[in-house]
Parts: sequence; C-alpha cells; structure tokens
Amino acid sequence: MGIAHMWHMPGHIFSDLQRYIDASWQQEAGVRVDNAQLIRNRVLPDQIHNYAHNSEWLVRDLSNVGRVHDAISLAKNMIEMPRHPKYNTIEKGSSTSGYGRLRLFEVLNRYEMWDEMISLCNSIYLEPGPNAAEKCKRLTGLSVAYFSKGDIVKGNQTLSELEAFGKASDKPAGIDNMLREAHGYRDLAANHFKSAEEYFEEMTFFPKERKAGIYLKTGNRAKAETLAKEAVNGRTNEVQPLAVYIEALYANGKKKEATEQFKKLQEISEPIDADVPIFSRLASSAVELCGSADWKLPYVPKTDVGKRPELKSLGPFCWTPSMAPNFTLPDQDGKKVSLADFRKKGKPVLVIFYLGAGCRQCMEQLNLFAPVTAEFQSAGISLVAVSTDTVAGIKETLTSDPKAPKFPYPLLADKDNRAFKAFRAYDDFEEMPLHGCYLIDKDGLVRWQDIGFQPFKETKFLLQECKRLLNISGHPDADRSPGIAVSPDTN
Repeated sequence: MGIAHMWHMPGHIFSDLQRYIDASWQQEAGVRVDNAQLIRNRVLPDQIHNYAHNSEWLVRDLSNVGRVHDAISLAKNMIEMPRHPKYNTIEKGSSTSGYGRLRLFEVLNRYEMWDEMISLCNSIYLEPGPNAAEKCKRLTGLSVAYFSKGDIVKGNQTLSELEAFGKASDKPAGIDNMLREAHGYRDLAANHFKSAEEYFEEMTFFPKERKAGIYLKTGNRAKAETLAKEAVNGRTNEVQPLAVYIEALYANGKKKEATEQFKKLQEISEPIDADVPIFSRLASSAVELCGSADWKLPYVPKTDVGKRPELKSLGPFCWTPSMAPNFTLPDQDGKKVSLADFRKKGKPVLVIFYLGAGCRQCMEQLNLFAPVTAEFQSAGISLVAVSTDTVAGIKETLTSDPKAPKFPYPLLADKDNRAFKAFRAYDDFEEMPLHGCYLIDKDGLVRWQDIGFQPFKETKFLLQECKRLLNISGHPDADRSPGIAVSPDTN
C-alpha cells in the first residue's frame, strides 16, 4: 500500500491501452502515497526517485479524461515545490518546476482556459522564467489568450514583445513556431481568416484537434472535420479531441455521426469538468443529439482492476510542507531561545545547523550569511544558527578573535544533537550530525531545506527562493492527512 511505484507502473500499462480513467486512478494513487511519505518523513519532493515524473504523468491523464481543474491544480502544486540548485529548477526539465510549467501551459491551451492563462502568467506560477525560451512560451500563451478573448490591444502589445525575441541574433529554439501561432490568433481575432489559416498551415507540432477548432472559427468546416477525425483516430478515449470532432460533425450537419460519437463520449464522461469551454459548448447540441443538456453518464468500471482502496486513504492529492519540530536551546549567554518564539511573533525564520567552530566550512557558511542577514530581515526573515558546540564553546568562538566579525544572528548550543536529530540533520548509521538549512514560515511549516555533508552556501539563490515560497500562501487543495506525524518538542 505504501509503495508509490507499485501504484504508478500499472498506470503506464493502462495509458498504453488508452484506458485513461484507470490510468489516472493508478497515477493518482502513486502521487498520493508519495505525498503522504514525503510529508511524514520531511523530505523534499524532488529528492526522491520519480516523483516529478509520477506527478506530470498524472497531469497528462487528468487532462485526457477531462479533469481539467484537477490537472491545473496539480500542475500549480508542482510549480509551488521548493526549488534547489541540485534537484529542482525550471531549467531542469525533469524536475517538478520544469514539468509543472510545461504541463500547465499544455492544459490551459488545450482546454481554452484563457482567463486562467492570463491570470497565471501574471502570477508566480507562469512568471517570465529564467531564459528566453521560457519567456517566449509565456508571451505566446498570453498573446493567444488575449486574442482569443478579443482583447486586440493587449494581444498586440504582448505580440510585439514576442517579435523582439524573434529578431534577436540568438533567438530561442521554437520561436518561429510561436510567432506563427500568435500571428495566426491575431488574424483570427481580426476575422482575417485566410491569412490566419496560412499561419496555422505552416506550423509544425501543433495538435490537430486545436487546429480543427480554429478551422471551425474560420468557417472551413470540411477541413475542421477532417483534422478532428484524424486526431480522434490516433487518440482513442481522450475526451477533448472527441468533443472537437463532435463539434465539427454537428457544424457540418452530420447529426447521425455526431450522435454516434456523442455516445462514445458519454461512456467516458463521468470525470469531465462540464464547465470547461469545449464541454459547455456541447450542452446546446446535446439536447438534440442525446435528449438532454445534462449529458454526462456514470462510468461503468472494468472488472479487471481488482479491489481498490479509497484514494483519500492513501494520502493527499497535493504536496504541502511538513510541520517543524520545536526546540528550545541556550545561546552563548545561556538565554533560552525557542523556535516557537518566532512563530508567536508571526515571522518566518531561517535555521542553520552547523557542526561547531571546529568545522572550517561551517564557519565559512556563517560568514557568508552574516553580510546578507539584513537582506533576509528586509524580507521579514530572521536568522538563527544551531551548533553542536556547548554554550562555553559558542562563547569561545565569539570571543577568541576580537577582530573577527560578529554574527548578526544568535548562535544556539545543541551539544546533545537533539534538535539535529529532530530535524533529521543527523546520520543515524554513522551516528553523526549533518549540516542543515531550513526555512520555517510563520505557521511553523518547513518551506525549504537542505541537509548534507556539505553546508549550503548559495545565499543569493536562497534569499530569492525564500521570497518566492513565502509569496505562496498555501495550496487550496493541500491536506496533510492521513496520519501525518508531527515531531515532538525537542526540549
């Protein structure tokens, strides 16, 4: 029950069989099990094998069955994951950040979620990105959304920004296709149908079902039907291409054929979000084709899937940070400092676990954080360092060299390593403490961490990541159940 990969792999088999409802169930089970384990064991998602892949494949299957809102929610959750130079960056396509951004753009475009596209492109979720390719992808999405909504002014403004990248000497890969797409939607919005079609005809790697929808708008219904049929023939049991095909058949007056295809859609319609544009448009034709605007039917499951547990019993749908264990430790003067004190003040805190004055790299780390402490404080983040030294050892560190710079944050003594162990900055096999660095928010949640044999020294990266994470108020679908253990106080 608790092995995510055991649930995940049958999902691939069901996907190959084009049984996407079963595939999405399996993939969701795997993601939920992973989330429960991650939260319970306080491990970052991108540090375990296959987590990003599990999640992005689930987004694909959710999209295939029409669970559009869940697909968007999960892709957003992937973008919310803590980023780390080693494990998770937008540039690393196989990470949660890279996959989440890719799948979010895909779902929004596929299902014509233009309001959501505009909103998310102006948020942390689809921010401009770190390189020209990602910036262009965002500008293309915005241009298409604005033109599709009839906002010609904003569409042209965004398109001008995109065109500037196309004129650069080092223009990013794929920019020509992006420009054709944006120009095509521009001409479509202006009712210049012939030129719009010419742009889309030149495009490569553009989904046939999306192109079919465009031809329906230009009035080229025969071409729309041809493309939609080709899309359906290669995409059995994917609800969005089938819905477009029904639209095209109905637009061409082929009501008998449209009814036959509608029956196929109804067989797999239970998961569909009927409020999404492509499906809401079917409501009017559904009355004529199947006798009711309420056309969704319960799904009849196959008999070969075995007995399945309730998905919620396996873990939460979205990952969310774990609760930090509390500690109360003395500083160099013996004054007790508690992690809970920061929470009472409603302030986030960066906690650095270091291996005492005898560790040269630790002292280098503390000295790197010292000059940027004010920048963290400007962002509302306090700093505190926890040492393996005794109180006397910390005092000696601070007084042994009068010329040495003073640390602008408290140093706490944890000579018994109780806090180290509680935060898992400890190697149980070797029975030795490890370096650790943690961002804990005002609610006591560990939003970012690094644990290892080397101290984390990339202060600039961490400051920006702390700001990004603290800008995320919390995912609406986040849930730390079932049975997520909170570590006891280390006092």
